[in-house]
Amino acid sequence: MHFAPLRFTHGYRLLAVLLSSFLLIAVPAFSAPQDAPSKQGITCDNLVTLATSTVGLVCDSLGRNQACYGNRRVDIEFTPNSNFSFNAAGDTVDLLAIRRLSTAPFSPNTGDWGIAVVKAQANLPDALPGQNVTFFLFGEASVENPTADMRAVKVQTGITGNSCADAPDGVMIQTPSGQQVSMNINGADVILGSTAFLTSEANNRMKLSTLEGLAVVTAFGETRIVPPGGEVGFVLGGPDGLEVAGPPSALRGFTQEDIPFLPLELLDEPVELPESLNIPGASTAALVTAAPSNNVTSTPSTCTPRGDWTSRYVIQPGETLSSIAGRANLRTEDLAAGNCIVNAARIFAGQSLSVPFALPTPRPLATATSTRPPITATVIAGRLIGPNFRVDVNPIYLGSCTTLRWDVSNIREVYFQGSPAIGNEARQVCPRETTTYTLRVVMTNGVEQSFTLVLYVESTCGNQTCESGETYNTCPSDCPDPNG
Repeated sequence: MHFAPLRFTHGYRLLAVLLSSFLLIAVPAFSAPQDAPSKQGITCDNLVTLATSTVGLVCDSLGRNQACYGNRRVDIEFTPNSNFSFNAAGDTVDLLAIRRLSTAPFSPNTGDWGIAVVKAQANLPDALPGQNVTFFLFGEASVENPTADMRAVKVQTGITGNSCADAPDGVMIQTPSGQQVSMNINGADVILGSTAFLTSEANNRMKLSTLEGLAVVTAFGETRIVPPGGEVGFVLGGPDGLEVAGPPSALRGFTQEDIPFLPLELLDEPVELPESLNIPGASTAALVTAAPSNNVTSTPSTCTPRGDWTSRYVIQPGETLSSIAGRANLRTEDLAAGNCIVNAARIFAGQSLSVPFALPTPRPLATATSTRPPITATVIAGRLIGPNFRVDVNPIYLGSCTTLRWDVSNIREVYFQGSPAIGNEARQVCPRETTTYTLRVVMTNGVEQSFTLVLYVESTCGNQTCESGETYNTCPSDCPDPNG
């Protein structure tokens, strides 16, 4: 198994499939699929090549917030009232319809090795419709509750080790180059600007290894920076055995034996496996140098964000670290050091910072124009898939505004909060409290379907400024007593 990924163009992928298929046909006395491949002289490496080539062909055009059936066997559990076809390579389904997606481990009897591909928006801007965070499930792996934002996803994988080393079990996650993506996996907050490999065995441990770029993981108030070649682990427990039950372990080098055999050829962007991190001999300078130059904020692995800064602030479009530091009464270099940021010029909208007290989002919030084209309404078994009902920023601070958006066509009527609307629209809202918004869609056949979105509103009480909507009664620490 080569460490450098084998890249397939469409033509070479097809050639690989044909060559691999020829191997299957040319083997003497191959009588039935249930015969063990090893008995027929077919190596598992041949079967893995065929599987990954097939996935490259059938899932190449997968869209945002969708899952693709890559290679047999893939099992799916749909959300209530969903009825889809997801039984063969190339089948796709909207994430909204999935409750659980599972792939099967390598079978020495049939040669099957389950692979599925999931593409999600996570917290990537709408202005980047062609960019997604991609999950590759292979072998014995499953993901529960995959959603567009990936804020409460659960991942489970099998016990490492099977009869074919080239067909491991696990999940690879890759984010677009130059973008940081925030997710919550099994209860741990994960920020990726990178490619990572994840295994998660119920009532045992979850391990996250960084293959390229950087990962930042947080659980139980402790944060770890994971550079290429590094890994952290989490104890798992809870009712289902998949909840992170403690803080991340200390940073260490790779311990997962499957890493040399990962199917890197599945990745959208090529990756070369790094050397396992040698913690005792590693210096901060060496780790920073090893980080890729893909515009993702570089962070030394020996740095720990300030634990006494308990508030979080999400960087908004157009903001700079110096402007945020000024509002926090800090020097730019102090804010950078407190968040383990090496280059203050390399920050990104959506990146989360630790700050000494709650900072309000600048008002009014930027309302970027969506370049996403209208989505044609898809009706399957009487159910409308869409209409991409979403919000630019969530949560917002009291007194701030944000924009709700939706895109849907080929329908009869649309109602927002009970009032008539159009199919492709954006509405600015400035709620005073956490509010549930409803979009009701009437299809051409008269069937109605409602979509809801909860916009959370957080108080800025405690930032030493009497904000709009705050009073002495609701926030005496910020607002003066009117009675003196």
